[in-house]
Amino acid sequence: MPPFEDERKPDEVFFRLREWDEAFEQALRTFAGAWEMSLTSSGVHQQVYRGKADRAKQELMRWIRAHPDMFTVTHQGESRPFLQWERKGVGGGPEPSFREMVQGIAAACLTPYFEETYPDYPAFRSLRQPITRESRPRMVQDALRCIVGPRVQSGIAVLDGLGLLDDEGQIRPERSPYARYIMEFLNAKGPSAVLNRNELIEPWMGDERMRRFQIEPEYLAVLLAALVYAGEVEIVLPAGRKLDAATLDEVLRMSLDDLLNFRHVARPRELPLSALKAVMELLELPPGLIQNPDTREMAVGELQKRVTEELERVVKLQNRVRQGLSLWGRPVLEGETLERVQASLKGYKEFLESIRPFNTPGKLRNFPHTAEAIREEQERRARVRQIEQMADQIERELQPLTAYLREAATILPKNHSLSAAIQKAQEDHLTALGDLLSGPWTEPLDRIHRELTQLKVEYTKAYQEAHRQARLDSEEDRRKNRLLQDPRLKRLHLLAESVPILPRERLKGLEGRLGALIACWRLIPSDLEREPICPHCHFRPDTDAPDTPPREVLQEADGALDRWTREWVDILSDALSTPTAQQSLALMSPEERAPWKPCGATGPCRTRWMRPSCRPWRRHSRAWNG
Repeated sequence: MPPFEDERKPDEVFFRLREWDEAFEQALRTFAGAWEMSLTSSGVHQQVYRGKADRAKQELMRWIRAHPDMFTVTHQGESRPFLQWERKGVGGGPEPSFREMVQGIAAACLTPYFEETYPDYPAFRSLRQPITRESRPRMVQDALRCIVGPRVQSGIAVLDGLGLLDDEGQIRPERSPYARYIMEFLNAKGPSAVLNRNELIEPWMGDERMRRFQIEPEYLAVLLAALVYAGEVEIVLPAGRKLDAATLDEVLRMSLDDLLNFRHVARPRELPLSALKAVMELLELPPGLIQNPDTREMAVGELQKRVTEELERVVKLQNRVRQGLSLWGRPVLEGETLERVQASLKGYKEFLESIRPFNTPGKLRNFPHTAEAIREEQERRARVRQIEQMADQIERELQPLTAYLREAATILPKNHSLSAAIQKAQEDHLTALGDLLSGPWTEPLDRIHRELTQLKVEYTKAYQEAHRQARLDSEEDRRKNRLLQDPRLKRLHLLAESVPILPRERLKGLEGRLGALIACWRLIPSDLEREPICPHCHFRPDTDAPDTPPREVLQEADGALDRWTREWVDILSDALSTPTAQQSLALMSPEERAPWKPCGATGPCRTRWMRPSCRPWRRHSRAWNG
C-alpha cells in the first residue's frame, strides 16, 4: 500500500486493509498478472487473460464481503475497525453490500464538513437513499417529468429538496431560494437583458457547478424548468430553439445534456391581459381574477373548468344536430340552415379547443388570440346558445306534444273534425319552421306550443266524450249483469232447450250483444296526460266505437225479454191448438192433461204458464216433437 500522511483533515476518510490471508493474496496476484497480460495481448489470448482477471476479481470481491472486519477506517486521526463505525444514508439495511457500507461510513464522517462548507446545498430529506453521481441524472429526469407530466415519488423528493413545492404539493418557484436567486439576478440586469450560461455555471474540478450555491448543473436544469412552468423565464437552447411555458413538455423528449447546454435565460413576453380579460368576460368569468397576479392561478383553473363545460355542451349539441332535430316526423334543420348551424358549432368548438393548452399561468404569456378576435366569438357563442335553447324547446316541449297528437290522429275516426285540425296544424308548423334561425325564433315556437297544447286539450275532451258514449259506467255495468242473470232470460233458455220450434238464436244474439258491452268508469283527465288512450280499457274511437250506444242496448235487451216472453207464449198456445198436439193430449190421463188446459186459454192465465211452478212441457215435450 502506498504511504500516506494523515493530516487529520475533515474531508478525508481512509479505508485500510490491515490483514489478509493466502487466498486473498493468490487472487490478487492472479488478477494483477492476468490483467497486465491482457493489456499486451490481442485476439483470443486477450480474451483468455481478461476472463481470468474477471474471475479473480469476483473472488476478491467475495473475500472482501466475507471479511469486512479486516479493514480499519481512519478519520481525523481516529482509527477504528470497519464494523464499529456509524453508517448514514446507505449501508444500514439488513444485508448491505460492501460498497454501500463504505458509502454509509464515508457519509457519516464527511457530513459535518459538507454541511459547514456547503450550507446552502439542498437537503433531499424525503429520499430513502442519497443521490449519487450515477443516480443523479435519473432523479433529475423524474423531477422534470413531475413538472410537466405525471408525478413520481423520486421526482417529488427532488422538487421538495430544491424548495419548489408548497405545502399542498404545487410548484411555487418563488418559495425556492435557488429559484429566487436566478430571478433576482435576471431582474438586476435590466428589462431586456438575459442571463448567459456562464453567468450561472462555472468549471469545477473537471466538471461544472452552479456558481452561487455550488450545486450540480442538473439541479439548475430543474430550477429553470420550474421557472419556465411558472411563466417567469424562457430558456434559449442551441440553434435558437426556445423552451417556454407552452413548449415545456419538450423536455421529456430531449436529452438532459441538450437542456444543460442552454445558451441563456430570458424573460418571456408580457401577459396579454386585454385578450385574457376578454376571454374571461366571454365565458362569464370575473376578469379581475386574471388581472390580479395573486389570483391568476385560480383564474386559470376556473377558465379551464368553464372551457371543459362549454366543450361538453357543444359536443352534445353537435351530436343532437347530427342525429336530426325533428318535429311532426320532419327535420327542422336542413339545407343551408343546417350547414350554417354546423359551421357555427364547429367554429366555436375549435376556438374552445385552442384555449385548452393554456392550463398554467406561465403558458398564458403565449395566448394566441387578440381581444378583438375574442369579442367576435361572442356572436358565435350567442348563436350556439340560441341553437341549444331552440333544440331544448323542440325536444322537451314540442316533440312530446307532436308525438302525442300524431298518435291521437291515428286513434280518432278519419272523418273526425279534430283529425283534420291536427293535419292542418302539422302543415302550418312545418312551413313556419322552414327557416327558423333567420329571425326571432322564440315567438314561432311559443305560438306552436300554444296551438299544440290547445289541440291536446280538445282531443282529451273529445276522447273522454267518445269513451263515455262507448263504455258502461258502474251503474250500467250492474244493470248489464242483472240482465244476464234475469229470471226471464233463464226461463226462455229453459223453454228453448225443450221446444225446438222456439227461436233460440235470439237468446244467443242478446247475450252476445250484452257480453260485448265493456265497462270502464275509471278514466279521469290526468290518465290522458302522457298517452292518448285509456290505460284501463284501451278504447280506440276509430275501431271500438259501437254502432248502438250501450245504454240503448241495455234498454232494448230489457224490452226484448218482456216481448219475447209474450211472443213465445203465443207460439206455444198456437202449437197446442194444432191437431197433432190435441191428439197427444187426448192420449193423456185426466190428471196429466189438467195442467195443459190453461196453456190453451187466453188472458192472464197464459202468463202463469211461464212461471217456475208451471212447467208441464218438461214432462211432455214429446207432444211438440210428435
